Amino acid sequence: MPMIYCRIIFSALLCSAYASEGIMEAKIARLNKLHDELQAQYPGKLSFLEFGVQLQTAYRQSLKPDCIPLHLAKLRDDDLKAFFRAVFGVAFFTETESEARDLGVIFAEAERRKLDALKDWNPRVGSGENATNSYRFSMVTDLYRTYMSSHLYEEARLLAEKYPVAGVLPPPRVGVSTDLEKANRVYDVSDDGRSMAIRPIDLNKGQKIVMVFSPGCGFSRQALDDIESDAFLLPFFKSHAVFIAPPSDVVEWKAHRDWNIERPAFRGHIAYTRQDWPELDLAGTPQFYFYRDGKLIFHCGGWMRPVRGRKAELVKGLQSIGLPVTEVSSGATIKSEIAFFNEWLSELQARYLAGNLSQKELADRLETAYRKSLKPECPLSQLAKLGDDDLKQLFQAVDAVARYSQSELEARDLKLIFSEAERRRIDVLENLQPRTSPGIQAPTYQSSMVEKLYKAFLLSRLFDEARVLIEKYPAAGLTSPPAVNVSASAGTAYRVYDVSDDGLSMNVRSLDWKKGQKIVMAFSPGCGFSRQAFADIEGDASLVAAFRKHALLVAPPGEVVEWQSYSSWNKEHPGLKGYIGYSMSDWPELDLAGTPRFYFFSDGMLNVRYDGWREPIADRKAELVKGLQSIGLAPLSK
Repeated sequence: MPMIYCRIIFSALLCSAYASEGIMEAKIARLNKLHDELQAQYPGKLSFLEFGVQLQTAYRQSLKPDCIPLHLAKLRDDDLKAFFRAVFGVAFFTETESEARDLGVIFAEAERRKLDALKDWNPRVGSGENATNSYRFSMVTDLYRTYMSSHLYEEARLLAEKYPVAGVLPPPRVGVSTDLEKANRVYDVSDDGRSMAIRPIDLNKGQKIVMVFSPGCGFSRQALDDIESDAFLLPFFKSHAVFIAPPSDVVEWKAHRDWNIERPAFRGHIAYTRQDWPELDLAGTPQFYFYRDGKLIFHCGGWMRPVRGRKAELVKGLQSIGLPVTEVSSGATIKSEIAFFNEWLSELQARYLAGNLSQKELADRLETAYRKSLKPECPLSQLAKLGDDDLKQLFQAVDAVARYSQSELEARDLKLIFSEAERRRIDVLENLQPRTSPGIQAPTYQSSMVEKLYKAFLLSRLFDEARVLIEKYPAAGLTSPPAVNVSASAGTAYRVYDVSDDGLSMNVRSLDWKKGQKIVMAFSPGCGFSRQAFADIEGDASLVAAFRKHALLVAPPGEVVEWQSYSSWNKEHPGLKGYIGYSMSDWPELDLAGTPRFYFFSDGMLNVRYDGWREPIADRKAELVKGLQSIGLAPLSK
């Protein structure tokens, strides 16, 4: 054959090889991208099993034929690792032997290349909220977990013996009965940790509580601590509960052994496969399922303070399967729930102040917890059971909920507690001692029950109630709220209070900021950073001109109690009128809680946002200029 033809054939084969390699890389990237897209839908819109099915289908249709040594050898090291990560993602969600063995093939190629299989790596980088997984594992530990969850115990044992420094232990012996039905199977870890028996759990007779838990889950441990210390719930859980952990917990069999030794009344098991338990959500812990003669009747999930809300759900579950529930609330129960609620409130406030929780999230969690736990204790018949100090503690707890939720319901509950305090002739004009909780620094401010109720009325827009309260307690030194006029065209969104120049009235109207170029600034006259920002903006001719023409200044709804300062602000800052948000729900696009914040919109679309105001001022001004440029209000820099 002429040399020219040999070269052509060789070149064609070489191009074919490179094309094949490029195709593999693209398929790996697509599978990892699919994983990220599915991750964004899990667990809200996608179950664990659905996640696994979609990943497995995509993998088997595209990459599985390439998982052979001949094709793997073509990949660069980084692409091989990306392939390993992709298949590990499939194996994690499917827990099947096929994908586990494929992962072993990729691992063998990494060993052949002498890649460091013990080195921690950053997991596959995704996008959006799930951009980076916080866990870090090595190829050895990932493969070990995969072998264990897919029941390849011998492979897991050999891997652990080959890499003792990886920190994984050879698994215990696993005893499997040959006549075991493929339903409701669990691992039962022996007390010495040397073996695990696989056996079924019978749910078909009588009343059963199935709790999905994990010894490594803090919420699971807290739930069982609370149940164990509850004289009413404990007997039901001792006699009727089965504790089941997700299949992935099989790699933590030592933790389960320790758990069973520490809590023999709550002996735990590990689900053999998710397919054995199709009715259970084995991804989230804790979960509670109530069965009667094999039929699922009731389900509730999660655990957080205050305990009373969670306990009420468990009691409902017990009732649903016909267990005798006759508990009656007592003054002692109310007192403990107030303490629990205040402790939990302090924890949430600490998270909020640390920036780990938005004001809306804080308000939603408080309101939900309150309505499930403390609200049933607000009728006067229940309040009468409380001592004076406990009544004050309840008042302060409900005041916090009313302050964050700005809801009429909580404000009226606060009024009920206030009325009980009046009936007892408690001094409602005396400053309350700040609410305290263990380990949390108490707030330094103090105010009376009258002042707190007055503010709750204003925040929930009960202005007439606030006026009546002031007339009754003139010694409180509070100012009667202004007249409030609601514009017929105000609508139900983007509403604000527009304070009159004399401070005697407020008009409720909607702001139109969906058209054209707008700067929406969250601010407060009482915020030193807001005032400093405006001093610097007003000192810059180009910035102040843009702000006077295009800016809308919106304060948090809680500022309604400071309405008088807005009439003063508007006089001091002509062309930079300040408004007070009517409610947080009116402004879902904005975080009005922190001030100052700058949002740059073009026809209702957010282009850029900047938070805070600090030194050096030149940098802050440069950010504002960029914001103006982003919505076409300044020439673009070259």
